[in-house]
Amino acid sequence: MKKKSDETHKKNTGAQDNINRLVQTEEALRESEIKYQILFESASDAILLMDQNIYIDCNQKTFEMFGCTKEQIIGQSPYRFSPEVQPDGRKSIEKGMEKINAAIKGQPQYFEWRHCHYDGTLFGAEISLNAFNDKSKYFIQAIVRNVTDRKRTEDILRRQTNTMDSAIDGMAILNVEREYIYLNKAHVKIYGYENEGELLGKSWRVLYDSDVIKRFEQEFMPELSLKGYWFGVYSFFFFGEGGNSH
Repeated sequence: MKKKSDETHKKNTGAQDNINRLVQTEEALRESEIKYQILFESASDAILLMDQNIYIDCNQKTFEMFGCTKEQIIGQSPYRFSPEVQPDGRKSIEKGMEKINAAIKGQPQYFEWRHCHYDGTLFGAEISLNAFNDKSKYFIQAIVRNVTDRKRTEDILRRQTNTMDSAIDGMAILNVEREYIYLNKAHVKIYGYENEGELLGKSWRVLYDSDVIKRFEQEFMPELSLKGYWFGVYSFFFFGEGGNSH
């Protein structure tokens, strides 16, 4: 009887252990789901889940980015929120399906896309697509980043750079270590060099003798550090390519 009682106790203990492990697993899953939901809703990019080419879920950022409600986007395709033709001349539906099919085949996609708000206003975006398998069915996760402001800034910088490149005065930009990170054509020519690559990454000190460097550091560098720029006229000798003075 005692042996049978011991066996029953072991079985009960084993069953309780299984129940405890099951409870712990369920709790871990719930915690994981909560963490995922927090990340999903707090993301700064729009995150959308697609079944083939139909939106089935999205985060809060999506509504802000596309200017719509959940009811206005769920059940729609990406082409409802895209112009008919992309900037490269390809039809949105044709190019979009190509990207989706590649993602489903296990090839993560990252590309630029022209999207539009619910009211039709266009905006530039960067898209990443990744497929995942859930219960033997493939779904697509799309992450959308609005790059309109960045593109606008890049365009302004590009135009400013073009203006600086065509200027007849020498212009240069230094980093915090006082090394060249940009020189316009005039600046390169003034110092007797062929191209900016010969000076990029080098200190401005390579162009001058010790006396000029000392005067620069005493008279101009304080203003440069304070204002972030220095502008003026100054006469001095400098060393061009090969160490020749000018």
